[in-house]
Amino acid sequence: MLGDKMTKNILSIKDLSFSYRRKNFIENMTLDLEEGINVLIGHNGSGKTTLIKILATIYKVKAGEIFLNDISYKNLDQIKKLIAYVPQKFNSYDNIKVKEYIDFMSGFKSSNPDEYLNLFGINEYKDKKLKALSEGMKKRVIIAGALSLKPKLILLDEPSSGLDKEGREELRKIYEHIKINYPQVIILYSTHLEEDIFQCVDIIIEVKEGKIIFNGDLESYKER
Repeated sequence: MLGDKMTKNILSIKDLSFSYRRKNFIENMTLDLEEGINVLIGHNGSGKTTLIKILATIYKVKAGEIFLNDISYKNLDQIKKLIAYVPQKFNSYDNIKVKEYIDFMSGFKSSNPDEYLNLFGINEYKDKKLKALSEGMKKRVIIAGALSLKPKLILLDEPSSGLDKEGREELRKIYEHIKINYPQVIILYSTHLEEDIFQCVDIIIEVKEGKIIFNGDLESYKER
């Protein structure tokens, strides 16, 4: 697990801008994130998915700078080894079994697959195909696979999409589990729903038209 004390993981975004076909999606954004559960909230079109994809190295940094533990995003090969990305839709591995998926993902960093099967409570589903799982349980498996890569930063694009109330509760338990067992990982997930802001969240970043309009803890968010 990643619970051993070491240098803090920090994501630093400085004066980031991103435009496409003369439309600005991110404008002069500056943000520092530390270890813990961070939520990026905003209406559709606010720029949150664009930011997640930039941080996932899907979109290239065009203006501004991003650093993860003082490593510049210009060094893509190094950065890609430090991050894990969970897209909104994930159907590529639907036909393989849970254990096969965890074995495959953990193999990249020589992780112990049983650690993730047991800690995430998915061992009893190990012989089931991903497509046979509920959406909430499937998210649990995908996130367990992402953690097995031993990343410093995990990015989740609208992870609650398609989940019912039970699925959202499952997601909340996953975040709490990560916070306890993997405290040195930076988690950043996006949503457009306030109901996805759980009590375990450390920092809330609200974006509108590509700009940050709020950056603070849950108590401050409720009081504004």
